[in-house]
Amino acid sequence: MRSREWLLVGLLYACATLTAYTLLEVFAPGKPEMALTQGALVGSLAAGWFYHRRDQMPSPFGFRLAVGLLLASLCVVVASAIQWIWRPFELAAVSIPIAVVGTLVCPFLLIGVMRRAFRDVARPESVIGKRQAAAVALAAVVVTAACLTWSSVPAVQRPALVVRKLPGMTISLPAWQAAPKSSDQYDAGDLRLEDPEGQGRFLELRWARVGSDFDLATRIWTGMGLNVRSREPVTVAGHDGVRLLLENDDGSKCTAVTMWRCPEDGRWMYLLTFLNLPRERMLRTHQRIIDTIRCHTEGRRAPREPVFPTFDPPPGFTGKDGPNARAYVHPGGKLILIAAGMPGSADLCGQKVPPEAISRVVTLMGLVKRIDSPPTLHTVRNRFGTERNVWSFTAANESNLPVYMDWLAWHCPELNLTFVSLYATERPHDVNEGIEVLLRAECPVAK
Repeated sequence: MRSREWLLVGLLYACATLTAYTLLEVFAPGKPEMALTQGALVGSLAAGWFYHRRDQMPSPFGFRLAVGLLLASLCVVVASAIQWIWRPFELAAVSIPIAVVGTLVCPFLLIGVMRRAFRDVARPESVIGKRQAAAVALAAVVVTAACLTWSSVPAVQRPALVVRKLPGMTISLPAWQAAPKSSDQYDAGDLRLEDPEGQGRFLELRWARVGSDFDLATRIWTGMGLNVRSREPVTVAGHDGVRLLLENDDGSKCTAVTMWRCPEDGRWMYLLTFLNLPRERMLRTHQRIIDTIRCHTEGRRAPREPVFPTFDPPPGFTGKDGPNARAYVHPGGKLILIAAGMPGSADLCGQKVPPEAISRVVTLMGLVKRIDSPPTLHTVRNRFGTERNVWSFTAANESNLPVYMDWLAWHCPELNLTFVSLYATERPHDVNEGIEVLLRAECPVAK
């Protein structure tokens, strides 16, 4: 083959691989290895076409080896470039070497195909001219550039995103079915979209006018059995945030979470992506959504003042106010803790909450070092006849001393706030004592 034909073989291989990759990302995502296979097929057949259009004799071993080495070298370069730019290969250290070996072998299998195709038309004087070579090269580059440009258009990328207007923000999300419990109030809301691919995967957006504690949120997610694989600072709509990559122990489940706070409207928000996609493709989808977020679209809002329930402490307790909680201390080794209301209705208020969820929340909030006995549920009614769920358990503090605790979380529908209160003693106490103390806390608008 002439030198320009060798160059065309290499160029056709690279263009075919990139074109196949962009098309696969749109129509068959998650299969980047097929692009390398397509490139090897095109490169091998192109080499056979250039050789056998002039020579009907079987190609020598050295020629096939030279083509294989050329294509294998380009496979390393092109596959590494694809991985560096888009990171589609889950196991690049395995996938790319296998593709290189397959590409090296491919010319030995396919070049002979073109010999049979040119059995009756081979002409020794048939040489690719400079103009012909330039035309082929230009066509290949134009087609590849067009595919790369087309696949980068947001309307083409999968999953396709549509703009949603939510209270105080806009965001582009997949046009999937929203979960029935999704809410859209300004102070607190959530939107959960179920992945149509199933397997319990979903995408979730939450917001609330509460203080931001990225470390506490991280501890809650890790307490659910997930491990932080990476944590990096990000910017969301011009605001500082944090992106976490969470995985289970065997790496079979991957979740991306981006948290940020909008100082203009005083809300803390997060986007959680847990989709039935390869990890890198899921991360790209996650970032595509993040890039569309526009918050505080309704202008600035004054910071929300903490709201506490009305509470008449028992005799002997001395109160002390904090920014987000009020503590009442008794010299007999007793403590009452009343937290400021959190916007929305928390899942911890219901009867169907598993005991381990209560243990996990109490531990992750740093209230105790560990829970020593499974929380026991007591369903009672306050003086208005409203049902309340009190949990009792034994824990250990940082000094490994026992602490006997009662926990109550309830929702105030008039204000759409969830309140949490806690009663703790150094010595065992009757559960009715803790219940009587906790039921003293009432909704601020209760009559």
